[in-house]
Amino acid sequence: MSGVLFLHMNDIVKKGLGGWLILVGIGVVFNPINQIYQLNLIYKDTIGAVYWKFLITPNSESYVPYLQPLIISELIGCVIFTIASLYMIYLFFKEKKLFPKFFCYFMFFNALWVCVDAFFAMLVFPDEQLDSETIREMIRAIIACSIWIPYMLVSKRVAATFINY
Repeated sequence: MSGVLFLHMNDIVKKGLGGWLILVGIGVVFNPINQIYQLNLIYKDTIGAVYWKFLITPNSESYVPYLQPLIISELIGCVIFTIASLYMIYLFFKEKKLFPKFFCYFMFFNALWVCVDAFFAMLVFPDEQLDSETIREMIRAIIACSIWIPYMLVSKRVAATFINY
């Protein structure tokens, strides 16, 4: 039977935005929405609040040392992650070769950012404990990294899909 190629199902490499990449795509698309929501919360709950000037004025009764740099760094971080997540959407749907690496770095730095931000918040508010939402966000980010970074690095579908320069 010359000229006939026999392939095992395991040898067929699937290409395209299917399989587990659908879940990645959903996360990539909804990430900027989440980032914008976080920006809105930071602004509405702190900077846009009437009491903001009392929190950052040193002679005020409500003054919180180092709150202003913490909030400003959170805003800057949120803007950077929003821009990066919008770029990631472009890379994903254009099936760019850079996407898997960019995605891995994004996931890693997002998890790192959540943990570092929580650490500095604890320094600014030493009498406060981490709230359950922050702990949940830290755990979610670390678990997401431990699942999706290895997937991006070893998946045959990822390697076959993201090939455009």
